Amino acid sequence: MSNSSAATADTALPLSPSLLQIIETLTDPLAVFNEEGVLLWANMAFHDLFLIEHHPRFLALSHEERFALLQVRSVEGQHLLIEQTPLARIFAGESLTGESTLDIFIHSLDGQDHLLNVSGTPIYDEQRCIRWAVLVYRDVTRQRALERQTYDRLNMFLELAHVIALEETKRPDTNQLRQQCESLKQITALQCQLFHTTRASILLLDANMTVMDLLCLGLDEPEEQRLAHRFMGKSLEGMPLLVHLQQEETSLFQTSQLPAPLQDLAPGMEQTLLLPLLMGSRLFGIIALHSPTREDFQGQEDVEVALAVSHVMTLIVERMQRGN
Repeated sequence: MSNSSAATADTALPLSPSLLQIIETLTDPLAVFNEEGVLLWANMAFHDLFLIEHHPRFLALSHEERFALLQVRSVEGQHLLIEQTPLARIFAGESLTGESTLDIFIHSLDGQDHLLNVSGTPIYDEQRCIRWAVLVYRDVTRQRALERQTYDRLNMFLELAHVIALEETKRPDTNQLRQQCESLKQITALQCQLFHTTRASILLLDANMTVMDLLCLGLDEPEEQRLAHRFMGKSLEGMPLLVHLQQEETSLFQTSQLPAPLQDLAPGMEQTLLLPLLMGSRLFGIIALHSPTREDFQGQEDVEVALAVSHVMTLIVERMQRGN
């Protein structure tokens, strides 16, 4: 048996040897199955995708055994029934082409989750009975993540535009500070969406770098008030990180390693991303986005988008303070 063939001696492939040689050169993983779900043939791209070297017997497994080993799930993360798998659907008469292709999650043989887009078609014998299935697999894990990221950014900016439009129509509030705080919270919530977190803190500072107010997202009101009371009047003057923030730079910390007293903002959170609120050269606030994991703030593009949103927040606050 060759590296790229799983055919048994008594099972004829529905594809000619010359066609198989052409398919072998394709970069997309492709495999041929018979009606019992036996894997008859697979190209080297299939071997590479499914990391066959991690499980030498993989090619000889039954459809049920492969299904259990790969932990096949829907894009929502729900485990599929075996009759919902691409192979079963093709043998039920479906053709998975065009818009009918199927996205599934698998747990690969090296222990990683991958999102695959699967297309396929049945092959009929002379009696018009489905005898074989040809499936093509594409690893779209990164592509779908980028699509989701683009969607999240677009959605965030649409919501940001909505918030700004509402600000334009609001009558002047006798309690301008309250209106300012509500707007800051709304827009910070949009920044949180970029990183799929619900925890954030907004420190408002006076000219002497003393905390005038603390706003929190993801806490109930009594806890927010308790935390705000602890921070009111605290001076942040002399913190080295303030120099970076005043230069429109972001700062990423493990929350436990934040300078005191900032590490008290979000106990239990793994990481904190600090963003500046600048009015001219004066730092009048710090946005702290908190994450329960260490992976959320790795995308530099999202950090730059969050920083751009902070600039918009500054413009809104400036307009409020001018009474416009």
